[in-house]
Amino acid sequence: MVAGAAGAAMVVAGLSLVRSQTHAAAAAERTPRPVFLATPLLSLRRAPGAVVDAVARSNLERAMRAAIAGPLACAAVHVDGRLVASIDVGRALTPASTMKVLTALTLLEQRAGNFRFATSVHVVDPVPGDGVIAGDLSLVGGGDPTLATPRYEEYVRSTARFASDPLTPLQGLVDALRDAGVRRIEGAVVGDGSRYSDVTYLDTWKPNYRTEGQVGPIGALTVNHGFADFAPPRPVDDPARYAAEQLTVLLERSGIDVAGDARAGRVDGADEEIATIRSPRLVDIVAGMLTSSDNTTAEMLLREAAVAARRGNDTATGAAVLRSTLEARGVGLDDATILDGSGLSAGDRLTCRTLIDAITIADPTVDDGLADAGESGTLATRFVGHVLQGRLHAKTGQLSGVVGFVGVIDGVDGRPAVRFAFLANGNFGTAEGQAFQQRVAEAAATYPEAPDGSTLVPPPVSRPVSLPAPLSGATR
Repeated sequence: MVAGAAGAAMVVAGLSLVRSQTHAAAAAERTPRPVFLATPLLSLRRAPGAVVDAVARSNLERAMRAAIAGPLACAAVHVDGRLVASIDVGRALTPASTMKVLTALTLLEQRAGNFRFATSVHVVDPVPGDGVIAGDLSLVGGGDPTLATPRYEEYVRSTARFASDPLTPLQGLVDALRDAGVRRIEGAVVGDGSRYSDVTYLDTWKPNYRTEGQVGPIGALTVNHGFADFAPPRPVDDPARYAAEQLTVLLERSGIDVAGDARAGRVDGADEEIATIRSPRLVDIVAGMLTSSDNTTAEMLLREAAVAARRGNDTATGAAVLRSTLEARGVGLDDATILDGSGLSAGDRLTCRTLIDAITIADPTVDDGLADAGESGTLATRFVGHVLQGRLHAKTGQLSGVVGFVGVIDGVDGRPAVRFAFLANGNFGTAEGQAFQQRVAEAAATYPEAPDGSTLVPPPVSRPVSLPAPLSGATR
């Protein structure tokens, strides 16, 4: 009995010891254990991209502020769907030729890219068998801004700025008339430019813009941009009559006699269309207008926007169409004043917010039309040999005391493309204005310049932290 009791006591003691050890082990598991982390959980080192981006944006804004310091100015830089630099973007300033970006976008919304302007010839009766037209030959303008005589074609192709501009040879209409059997015109060639308003120059333009050849007379029937001579420029008084005169000259050179003197007038009863020439595609005309910053073309395109919208045929209506069209696309124009399509009016006002919105939604036609640094248009002779040659594509803008720059800089080494807008108004000349443009482009091209993320925060230091014990009954 004693032995049995002793054995039982030993078993109970053993079970108690096992239970005690099990409880001790469980308690040990519930006790926090020190774990060493090289980087704290809330350290910026765990989000290096955010740190690098913040520094890159700060560096960019500092560089842009330095680039535009001095005059009243604004600037904006847009990358991958977001604004990465913003300096007084709501300040309304005179935009000069950067206005043309808005004009281009507007007409491309109103007309299909493959649209072609038509210039046609009409007569009262069909061409008779002997090829002699008894009355007048009506030359009807369809708004083609690229009509050119052979002499003007030669001039354009010899200039760096305009060399790539599309043209519609007026000689093509002569060839079409000959193919139609025309041999003689007993009356005269009558130019009809009534598709657009008969206001050839705006009151908001300085008079010297006309005499210096900055812009030709605006009309729906315009040959050689309305200039009788090109170097130095000599604008004509009546573009429709001048177009009729130039067609008359070409007809007679081709052996088609014209008895009467060319004049301007509206088509009246001449319903028989006997010849037509069509312009290059609208996308090519728009691109050429942007590349060379062609004021005459820009003004004609703005009036065409009014016609396309069926709201009128003058500049003011075109400006209203521009506003409504671009606002529908999300371009902010609350602070804009739009007096023309070229940007020649000193009273025009745009903000960098408007310009960066516009260049961000621009379709490939607008991008293709931007002048290439060191290669084409208004930038053909600038940035030659510069690191931005061929990478910078921009619409320039410059008047007395006004400079603008809006465009795209191609990324390198995997970097994204950078879109930018800049305007400045002040007391400076052409050379200083161009220096502003270069500094802005160089500053924008630095993005995203920032040190490696590992250098922007303190180095890691190992420190113990306590991790909570697992919940009771948790599955391991």
